[in-house]
Amino acid sequence: MRVVLRALQGVSAPFNLLRDLSAVLCFVRIFLFKQNYVKQDALGG
Repeated sequence: MRVVLRALQGVSAPFNLLRDLSAVLCFVRIFLFKQNYVKQDALGG
């Protein structure tokens, strides 16, 4: 049973990595958007 779980973890590892990457990208996009928004606000836009 443990061997099966380990094999499943090995298979799901890349998917977990992809999920983490997409989450990070989403966070970065929101952060950059906020920075841009603040800049426009400071310039009176």
